[in-house]
Amino acid sequence: MNRIDTSYRPETYFGPISMAKHLRTRVKGQVRRDLAKSLAGEGLINFLPDLLVEEDLGEEDLADWGKVHPWCLGGEFLPRFERIETEIARVVLMATTFDVTSVYARQRKNRIAYRIVDEYGGETLTAKTRRTSTRPLTLKELVDFLLRGWPFLAVLGMNYNQDTEKMLGFFRGESAFYPGFHEALVERVVERYPLLE
Repeated sequence: MNRIDTSYRPETYFGPISMAKHLRTRVKGQVRRDLAKSLAGEGLINFLPDLLVEEDLGEEDLADWGKVHPWCLGGEFLPRFERIETEIARVVLMATTFDVTSVYARQRKNRIAYRIVDEYGGETLTAKTRRTSTRPLTLKELVDFLLRGWPFLAVLGMNYNQDTEKMLGFFRGESAFYPGFHEALVERVVERYPLLE
């Protein structure tokens, strides 16, 4: 397996962003996000319906959207963003409900405040879900923080009991700021549950 640059650090998480980055950092629903990215990739970014680009859906839209398929609700129950806060990474579990766990970052005066959030009011998280830094985290720092705050590796183990191949197909790591985020998670999974030769 190729090693990735875990020392990679983005310049910033904040400032003006393109519509493409908005879709990857502000739209909470995973299926809406995926549909919007797909349409944007086909050159239709200026024609996306409001339903696909809104951060949160209203109760009525959410109820209608959930009737399509349970996957459509994945990510929709993440907490609202606070002022000057954005999502810097997320892990999507390919379960029936497409559960999403995210890392949010918020600019403060001289520091960046981070929090790990889930769709269950924090029930799937541990006590270490917050931290701060003076500059953006390195990829290694981000992954370490996430794994301290959410028992991701244990979740995979409980679902797939040492079947690493199935574990690797059960999740997707995404980040608009860390291009190697998914690969870094894969690396951690394989370290914990080595692939059989």
